[in-house]
Amino acid sequence: MTIRKLAIVGALLAVHSVGTSAEPTEWEQLVGRWKVVERAGKLDYPWDYINKNGWVVIAKDKATLLIKEGDKEMKLAEFNVKLDATAKPKKVELTVTYIAPEGEKAKEKGTKLAGIYELKDDTIKLLIGDAKDPPKAFPDKDEGVSMLKREKAK
Repeated sequence: MTIRKLAIVGALLAVHSVGTSAEPTEWEQLVGRWKVVERAGKLDYPWDYINKNGWVVIAKDKATLLIKEGDKEMKLAEFNVKLDATAKPKKVELTVTYIAPEGEKAKEKGTKLAGIYELKDDTIKLLIGDAKDPPKAFPDKDEGVSMLKREKAK
């Protein structure tokens, strides 16, 4: 499983906002558990499995990619996250802090990735690329774009 593929799902969070608005900050809107619901393009293993069984948990300055097998959840990757919610489109920077030992790119801890995102209601649209040449706009056909849907509290 490549770091880029993990980051596409695990990407998100950590806004450095200022002010005291009655409106929730970008950070407050993103915190929670998000189900991977869709990724445009051809899905090979393990990406097809992540698309069906993956979640991203967003907490302060971190995003964690989890996979559920039966009743057991396993952490696949974790990222430190920084957001620029004022950019158009909004920007996200990720730093890999953990990759599951069985991952093919486990040695790439510290890898930096960057991308863009859009938060609308309970859906996150996300496109991640290399930090040296991050995407600047969403493609017309959503190729490589991931969609995450907020999981409602039970």
